[in-house]
Amino acid sequence: MAKVTASTILHEAAQLKERKQADYQGEMFKEEVIADMPSAVDILKVQLVKAMQIEDQESIERLAIALAEYEQPKLQRIDQTNLDLDTSELSEEDLQKKIAELSSVR
Repeated sequence: MAKVTASTILHEAAQLKERKQADYQGEMFKEEVIADMPSAVDILKVQLVKAMQIEDQESIERLAIALAEYEQPKLQRIDQTNLDLDTSELSEEDLQKKIAELSSVR
């Protein structure tokens, strides 16, 4: 079995401390870089302006379409209600009234 000395333990502890410090600094750097990065929409806008400056119609079209997809409001959810009605006992006139009544609820 290998002999463990105090200097070995101190050396390993120092290395562990250095690794943890490097990991911490790396994480802090990533957070700073990510916080300073422009959004995807900002990048699309810059690319669109550059394409317009060089009059690249194909790129302008492609970037404008992509930008429009980001800037479009999301589709609103539509609440839908399904009713199960027994119409076997209704007359034709009553059935038409019921249909009109349910159609006007919207």
